[in-house]
Amino acid sequence: MAVRLTGTPPAPATVAAVRRFQAAARRGPGTGERVEAIWIALVVTAIVVTLTYGTAHSALAQVISPTEIARWGPSLVLLGLLAAARWGTMHGPVVFSVADLRHLILGSPLPRRALVAAPLLRALAAAALAGALVAGVVVVGLTGRGHTVKAGTVADLIAGLALTGILGTASAFAVSIDRRCERALRRLTGPVLVAVAALAAAGVLGGHTGRQIDLWSGPWGWALQGGAGSPTTWYLGATAALAALVALVSALVWHRRGTGEGERYLRRSEGHARLQASLMALNARTARRDLAEVAGRPRRRRAAHLRWLRVRLTRGPLRAGSEPATAAVIWHDVVAAVERPATLVEALAAGAAGTALTLLDSGRILGVAAGGVLLYLAATRLLEPLRIEHDAPGRSRVFLAARPGRAYIAHTVVAAAIVVAVTALTSAALTLAGALDGHGAAAAIEVVLAGPAIVGCAAMSARRGGQLSQGMLMTAMSADPSGGGIMLLGWLVLWPAAAAALVVLPLGGAGAAHRASLAWAVVALVVAAILARRLARD
Repeated sequence: MAVRLTGTPPAPATVAAVRRFQAAARRGPGTGERVEAIWIALVVTAIVVTLTYGTAHSALAQVISPTEIARWGPSLVLLGLLAAARWGTMHGPVVFSVADLRHLILGSPLPRRALVAAPLLRALAAAALAGALVAGVVVVGLTGRGHTVKAGTVADLIAGLALTGILGTASAFAVSIDRRCERALRRLTGPVLVAVAALAAAGVLGGHTGRQIDLWSGPWGWALQGGAGSPTTWYLGATAALAALVALVSALVWHRRGTGEGERYLRRSEGHARLQASLMALNARTARRDLAEVAGRPRRRRAAHLRWLRVRLTRGPLRAGSEPATAAVIWHDVVAAVERPATLVEALAAGAAGTALTLLDSGRILGVAAGGVLLYLAATRLLEPLRIEHDAPGRSRVFLAARPGRAYIAHTVVAAAIVVAVTALTSAALTLAGALDGHGAAAAIEVVLAGPAIVGCAAMSARRGGQLSQGMLMTAMSADPSGGGIMLLGWLVLWPAAAAALVVLPLGGAGAAHRASLAWAVVALVVAAILARRLARD
């Protein structure tokens, strides 16, 4: 006997239905908890702004002006766009959890376009908000020292940087879902860095004409036309062109939002989970390796044997503490620098930019401090072999046959030589171009002689590892009135701040009036000797 089943068939699952189910299954904070969190955030923000606004206002006014925006702004914005696109190689604006990815994207017939739509829109909105906040900081600097800024200029600057944030996020998403975009980005990274240097040089050395070329060179300059003091017609036209470009790029990315490979999403989801675990354990070194693993790709490298250098440096038996063993460490660092030209180029670019910023902005604390941090970053890029061997001391002792203290000192030789060379060459180029004032030669000597001490700061940071010790964490949580936040922040910024202080004290603020004296150069050499002595301990 046939049985007839009546009733309507179940409706196919939709993304909206899945989202409703997730919202019901995952208990989130209630309305009262949300209101309380928002209220606490507003109160804390108001307190922080009240306490720091005056200092930030006067400090930003020292480095932010229409001329400085036109001089440095386009190169910095282009560098930010490149960093945002590179972010897409390791993370990207749309990342699912591993569980959601396996069930929703890999294991269900739901359309990927609909699944990606909401996270992508949230990421674009967050990028626009971040750009507007950066514009607010710039406006605070522009209104310093009694200056006034027109409402139209403020609106144009906010709109321009918000559109730039959207452009960077859209580029990051395109790189995260498409191998071709990622491959093109890797090939364009070098030329873009060269363009950043060219824009900075044109803005600094080219006068008014060079600054105008920077402002009209591309979307990285269009967004800053209002803040740079351009006429109303000019900045309105530039913002309109930027809006049209952002609309085109966003439309293309939105159209292709469902074309990403599941394997790329899975790799980023797993990397995101490992990154969260590393950050919860306060292990910055592991977090960095996780991100590098996600962004890694097989690359054919041509082995750099450097046989003549190896033979010259490693004559004699490799005994622990012997000179040949120490020379082998130097040979290893030279080979590492030659085999990784991208890292070497990044270090050279950061060193040159830091030197130029320090010398050209001498007398202004924020500019000089930024230059010192760039020099510190250049040293950290060159000290990657030290970090690798510090994480695996047993392997390094067997391979290098040098006692740890002497190996640490040997690792700083190549980095110090490169940092000193790039600071000296950049200082000489600025001097020949006439960009430095009457005391520029003394300031340049101080920056060059501060190079070894800055490398020592980076080496001390590498030696302590990337993880906060449990003993220090417990001490911070028990003794710090902020619950450990102040001590944790101090631990993170200790050595970068020390490197910045090596150039801020002689060249920033009141110290700029006495930069003809080379007393601070002697202090930098003494600091370098003290750091070398500490590094030499086993």
